[in-house]
Amino acid sequence: MDQVFVSLQQHDLRLVTLAALICILTSYAAYSLVGRGVEAGPRARAWWIGAGAFACGSGFWATHFIAMLGYEPPVPIGFDVSLIVASIVVAVVVSGLVFAIALMRIIGMPSFGGAVVGAGIGATFYLGTAAIRVPGAIGYDTNFVLAALVIGIVLGGVATMVGLGKFDFAHRMIGAVVLTVGVGLLHFTGMAGLRIAPGAAATVPHDADVIGPGALAIIVTAVTMLILSLSLVGAVLDEHLASRTAREAARLRASENRFRQLADATFEGILIHIGGRIVDANAAIAKLIGRPLEKLVGSQVMDYVAEPSRPILKKHMETAIDAACEVELKSDGGALV
Repeated sequence: MDQVFVSLQQHDLRLVTLAALICILTSYAAYSLVGRGVEAGPRARAWWIGAGAFACGSGFWATHFIAMLGYEPPVPIGFDVSLIVASIVVAVVVSGLVFAIALMRIIGMPSFGGAVVGAGIGATFYLGTAAIRVPGAIGYDTNFVLAALVIGIVLGGVATMVGLGKFDFAHRMIGAVVLTVGVGLLHFTGMAGLRIAPGAAATVPHDADVIGPGALAIIVTAVTMLILSLSLVGAVLDEHLASRTAREAARLRASENRFRQLADATFEGILIHIGGRIVDANAAIAKLIGRPLEKLVGSQVMDYVAEPSRPILKKHMETAIDAACEVELKSDGGALV
C-alpha cells in the first residue's frame, strides 16, 4: 500500500494563519487573566487560574483543530468525537495545572510549569490525530514524535517563563507569540511524522461517534467564538482593573501630598512610627531634633526619646494603649528639647 506523507502543502494556509492569530489572542488573554490571580486571595486566584486555563487550553486546542480542518489529504477523512472531547479536556486541565505551578514563585517552578504545558500541547495534538478516521491505517514516525514533543516542551517552557515573568503588555505578547510558534512547530512536525496507508475502501468507516469535517468545523467555530468572547471579556476586565488601580494609586498620592502639605505647615512636630521605626515625619520635628528629615525616616523612635521617658513609651508600644502619654525628646546631639 502507498503511504501519504503529510506536508505543509497539504494544509490550507488561510486556516493555518487564522489558527495562529487565535492562538496569539487566547494565549495573551490567558496570561492577562492569570496575572490578575497573583494579586488576588486564594479563592479568587483559583477562579483567575481557571479562566486562564480555559482560555489557554481551548485556545491551543482550537489552533490544532483549525489547522487540522485546513489539512487536505488525498483520502476521505472523519473524526472521532470522544477523542476530540478528551483532547480539549486534557488541554484545559493541563493548562490549569501549569498556571498553578508557575504561580508558586519557587525557583525553577515557572520553567517546570512551561515544560508541562509543552507536554500538554503534545498530548492534545496526538489525541487529536488519534481522532482521525480514514479508509486505511494511520501510523507515526517515532523520530518526528520525539522532535515534536521536545519542541513543545522547550518553547512552552520559554513562553511560560516570559509570559508570567512580568505582567505587562510586552511580556504577555512575547510569551503569547513564543507559545504560538511552539504550538505551530509542534503541529507541523507531528503532522510530518503522520503516515497514512490507504485501504481498499473508498469511504470513511461509518460509526456513530465519527463526524465529518463539516460537523467538526461547527464544533471548532462554536468553541472559538466562546474563547474569543472570553478573551474580549478578559481584556475589558483587565483594562478596567488596571484603570481602577491607577486611579486608586493617583488618589493615594494626592492624599499623601495633602497630608505632607498640612504636616509641614504646622509648627508642631509630627512623626509616625510603626513598631518603633519612623516611617514619616514633618519638617518641624526634624528641625526640633536637629536631624535631616531623610535621615530621620527609617531610624528608631527610641533614639530620640530621653532615658527617663523610654519605659513609658515602651509600655504604650508593647500593650497598644489607646491613650496619650507625655515623653521628653532629645536632640541628635543628646540635649533635651
